Amino acid sequence: MDSEVDHLTIANMHSLFTLNHCCAKLRIMDVKIRCDLFNTVVRSITSYASEVWMDSKKIKVSEVVY
Repeated sequence: MDSEVDHLTIANMHSLFTLNHCCAKLRIMDVKIRCDLFNTVVRSITSYASEVWMDSKKIKVSEVVY
């Protein structure tokens, strides 16, 4: 994997861990709310500038990570 994809993977994992930790701490168990939070936080990190600095092969890897 390229360094951009590695960085993206690490950022995604960090944001997902943080989201899960915060949801547990705040006792957010509603699946709809958690999915909305996931799409807002993790998805935005996954897709950040992907059209600009990633070719189609790297975008596919990014989609697998997502």
